Amino acid sequence: HAEFSAQLVGDYGNVTVMEVQGDFSQDLPDGLANSEPREQIAREFFKTHKDEYDFIVIFTNFNFPMRPGTAAFYGSVRNDTEGIGEKIFDRSSVYGSNGRLQGTIDMGNLANHGSDPLETFHYSDTLNILNHEIAHRWGARISYRLPDGSDSDALLGMGGAHWSYLLNTGGSLMYGNNWQDNGDGTFTSLKPNANFSPLDLYLMGLIDKDQVPPMLLIANPSISPEQYTDTGETISGTPLYVTIDDIIAAMGERVPNSATAPKSFSTAFIYATYPGTFNPDNLTGIESIRNGFLTRFSIQTDGQALVQVATRPPDNLPVNPGIVNPSVASRSLPADIGEGVDWLIAHQAENGSWLDSEQTVERDSAEAVSALNLFAIGTPAVAKGEQWLVAEQFNNTDYLARKIETMSQSGQPVAAYVSQLVALQNKDGGWGVSANYLSNPADTGLALRALGAIRYANAAVVTPAIDYLLTQQNADGGWGANASLIQATSNVMEALNPFRTLRDLEQPILLASNWLQEKQNSDGGFGNSPSTVYDSSAAMLALIKAGSDRQPIKNGANYLLANQGGDGSWNSSAYQTAAAIKAVYRATEDPDLVITADKLTIIPAVIDRLPMNAVISAEIVNSGRKDVVLASIVLYRGRPEAGEVIDTQQLSFPGQARVVVTFLDIISAPQPQIYTVVVDPLNEVAEQSENNNQASIVIEP
Repeated sequence: HAEFSAQLVGDYGNVTVMEVQGDFSQDLPDGLANSEPREQIAREFFKTHKDEYDFIVIFTNFNFPMRPGTAAFYGSVRNDTEGIGEKIFDRSSVYGSNGRLQGTIDMGNLANHGSDPLETFHYSDTLNILNHEIAHRWGARISYRLPDGSDSDALLGMGGAHWSYLLNTGGSLMYGNNWQDNGDGTFTSLKPNANFSPLDLYLMGLIDKDQVPPMLLIANPSISPEQYTDTGETISGTPLYVTIDDIIAAMGERVPNSATAPKSFSTAFIYATYPGTFNPDNLTGIESIRNGFLTRFSIQTDGQALVQVATRPPDNLPVNPGIVNPSVASRSLPADIGEGVDWLIAHQAENGSWLDSEQTVERDSAEAVSALNLFAIGTPAVAKGEQWLVAEQFNNTDYLARKIETMSQSGQPVAAYVSQLVALQNKDGGWGVSANYLSNPADTGLALRALGAIRYANAAVVTPAIDYLLTQQNADGGWGANASLIQATSNVMEALNPFRTLRDLEQPILLASNWLQEKQNSDGGFGNSPSTVYDSSAAMLALIKAGSDRQPIKNGANYLLANQGGDGSWNSSAYQTAAAIKAVYRATEDPDLVITADKLTIIPAVIDRLPMNAVISAEIVNSGRKDVVLASIVLYRGRPEAGEVIDTQQLSFPGQARVVVTFLDIISAPQPQIYTVVVDPLNEVAEQSENNNQASIVIEP
């Protein structure tokens, strides 16, 4: 057959990418297994990785011939286990491994598998296929001893490597059925449990033989044992029961037994591509499958086994430097978010969407529409983008929340989407990725942020959501499932902000604000490690809306502006460009009327006579570039919620200018007086933040 070659492209996260050429089919023309491509790939892999892997999982970006009805297949490399129906052998050296590698798993073309966790059925099917194939390392190839002393292979079905259609396995991943004995000579197949059966777990070395119960085997010669697992079928037959002792009598004891057999298996993921066809966007799908595999394998082995899937290069290889932003054409002109707006408009797809990758088109489109909504020139693109958003059916929390927040910006009806979102709320008050997923701070933050944007006031929904988020705040002040992360923390800060008038949320928001500012790097950007455009944008918007100190926000804006590309975009990404535009706009364009206690003065400084004329002065800054034509400023004696209005003035506030307003009061009482100045008390001005509009000062006698 044609010569085969494999060449390393590199490690991308936990996936190793290779370029391959030659015949990749499952079998050779003579019917023998075509093992050479798998051998070549493994040898190339072990040139740059430690020999510490039990399995290699291979995805491709192309189709290749497999046996009829095959979605994936297992290739045996080594077996050192007795009692499972497989001879002892070791071909690992041919694969570049020194007695460690046990087998390879070909999953075929990634495009043929569900890789999006939000597409629950197809994604779950992919994980089941992967776990099915890894189980072929140990099964199913066994016989059992009949009362007459002969051995039978009646436990086996499809291809002699899966359980018989007539065997009650509970509906194992290795086939068989979940049979119900109706007590009248008939049996009905119930819904399979889609886990490994006790017999599977025994063969895998995960449970002792005493934990394997007798198994129902239906005797009916007219029914083929090679049929696939089915549900809702009723058949007739004679019930037989096979015990683990019957199996051991034919196969011998499993060696090693469950006490000493390995329980943890290291697995590498390889993406094989034809030369010149590698698309890094596809790695998102493989990483998603890899992540799901970690959990699913543990669940389906009843918590008895684990897989590890991190890549481990040899000790003498250079250390990965971490996140490296894509190279972009540098700018010769000063930064200009107007050019970013032009770039977004020019990169809208014909159907109205934007996409950085197929997996993020909903997120990218919602973010682009939200950013362009800030500019009159973006109106046609916004209308087209909103049409696409309306036409798309979102059934997960992330995209549904973004859709609500984005559509509400331009006054579009969102009641139906809100009902969908509320229906996804879990009993603990939080939201998960989608229906029936565990709650997490990131999705809950997005959901509550969307509800806050439309001033949703149903306490039965909002109150438990806030309570959930408060209980999930980490000790360092941030939010994240396992550790505090900028995106999750920023989402939650923005989510809590609209409800500060209903609940005492100042302390948790302050703690989160402090944590975010600690994640600001010396270049002004924010990042969980190096600065990134997406983390910087999210952190800045959260700090702006929380009314935090302006200097970190200003430094963040400088970072974003310094990293704008020559074409006007940020990293040629619709999502990052839109996020950066919004953050810079809010930080520098939108008006923000700010008053702080250190900018309040009273003359004279103490009450030294009665009655006494007091002059209260307040310096108010409009930190945005836009002018405020007219805004109200109110002086209260005492706190606003219970104080007495002394005077109200209306002034204009030019962009990025300071305006001093002066009030006069007559003090006639010999006790301390509190004065509070409130800017725009009715929130009539659209500002970056509504949480920095009042300050108080005290004058003592």
